[in-house]
Amino acid sequence: MRTLGTWLRATGRVGSAALALFWIACSSTSTNESAGGSSGGGGTGGGSGGSSGSGGTAAVGGADSGTDSGTTDSGTTDSGTTDSGTTDSGTDAGTGGATSKCPNGAGPAMVEVPGKNYCVDSTEVTQGQYQAFLDANVSTLGQPAECGFNSTYAPGTSCGVTPQITPDRPVVCVDWCDARAYCAWAGKRLCGQIDGGAISPTAFTNPALSQWSRACSEAGARVFPYGNTFQLGACADVSIGGLQNVGSRPACQGGYPGLFDMSGNVYEWVDACSATSGEADECGAAGGSYKNDATFLTCGTLAGAGTTRGKADVLIGFRCCSA
Repeated sequence: MRTLGTWLRATGRVGSAALALFWIACSSTSTNESAGGSSGGGGTGGGSGGSSGSGGTAAVGGADSGTDSGTTDSGTTDSGTTDSGTTDSGTDAGTGGATSKCPNGAGPAMVEVPGKNYCVDSTEVTQGQYQAFLDANVSTLGQPAECGFNSTYAPGTSCGVTPQITPDRPVVCVDWCDARAYCAWAGKRLCGQIDGGAISPTAFTNPALSQWSRACSEAGARVFPYGNTFQLGACADVSIGGLQNVGSRPACQGGYPGLFDMSGNVYEWVDACSATSGEADECGAAGGSYKNDATFLTCGTLAGAGTTRGKADVLIGFRCCSA
């Protein structure tokens, strides 16, 4: 039976401000687990591997000497990265695994999750794909009330998002409302509850309920998307040193064939928020980033407190699920 980690509180650094985070980590997985606990935080890089999902606490960005996870860092996403072996920069990620049952709209091709009537983007949404959304001049009117503060969908100007130069890297520095709007424009939605709608942060790690967690863990059978034992460098983790093009690491595939980068590279916004009040609501971001080690790259780790609906961060992107 999966066990949720205890509620822990830590202080990390985001830019020049201290950030308090919680974390959820799972020591094993099960398709019939009971939901409990709370949304969790990111971790620090540099740890060793292992097969369990339990571990410590830290800021979303980790604690290495590389890029800072703040929202005002300039050009931090471009250091130590590669551009080869990428997908196209248009509206389809082209990573394969899509089925005819999945929506064929804008953004990455989708992969059907067996046994459940939904699909998941094969990769994180890229900078090139997000630029197509911006070029469509989608109105900011009509957003849900909790996104009423959101007056622009453009990424943060000092985060190094350069779709003309790096179209196949994940888009970052978009807040939760930006990600929600993109998915809606593409005929999809942010990953939430399998039966529809948002999922509680406390239930997010339950693969019987959560679209994202089920896809990542192969319905609870895996700790990491590729298996139960951590493989350093299989995904874009702390050993890689920078943001990678989506789908460029073949070993980072799973929990189902055709799904890439569900562990590492960038955290991914999900529809798992603590409230529907507005900009300050805590909203979950899953999967860990290239700054993390094994502890925070499991399918059961969710960044929570301090990761607010209106936060745009250099380590947070997103992918979509089908409605």
